[in-house]
Amino acid sequence: MPENVALAPGGTTYVTFAQGRQVAKVSPNGTSLILATLPLPAEGGIHTQVLGFPLTVAIVRAHDGTLYFLYATGTADLTGVWQLRPGGKPQRIAALPANGLALDPRTRTLYVTDSVLGTVWSVPTTGGTPTAWSTAPELPPPAFSAPTA
Repeated sequence: MPENVALAPGGTTYVTFAQGRQVAKVSPNGTSLILATLPLPAEGGIHTQVLGFPLTVAIVRAHDGTLYFLYATGTADLTGVWQLRPGGKPQRIAALPANGLALDPRTRTLYVTDSVLGTVWSVPTTGGTPTAWSTAPELPPPAFSAPTA
C-alpha cells in the first residue's frame, strides 16, 4: 500500500510503501520496481510509538533523479532523512524524526516537518545537521490522548 508519491517527467511515479519499508518506481504502464528496502531496526529495537512498526513516509524527487524520503523506526541509528541516487543504495543523510518533506531545488534544501515537536527543520540535500527553520506558535505538537473505555 503506497504512502506517499513523487511525480517525475514522462509519467513515472515514485512511491513509498509505509509498512513495507520500501521505495518503488511505477512506470506509466503500471509496472512497479522496488528500488530499495530499508533495514529493520535491531532485534528488540523500539519501533514507532504509535504504530508499532517501522514506517517509510514522504518522498520528493530532485531534478537529477535523486529521491529523498523519511524513515521512522523509533531508533536513533535509522530514523531520519534518507537519500537514494539513481542506481545507488539508500543512505541516511540526517538524523531527524519527521513526517513531512518538501524540496527547494533552487537552494538544494529539504524542509522536514516534525509534528511531535511542532518544528519545521531545514537540511541541505548533501546531508548534515538539521536546523530549526520554524518553531512558530502556530505549529504546536498535537495532544495525543489514550482512548477512553
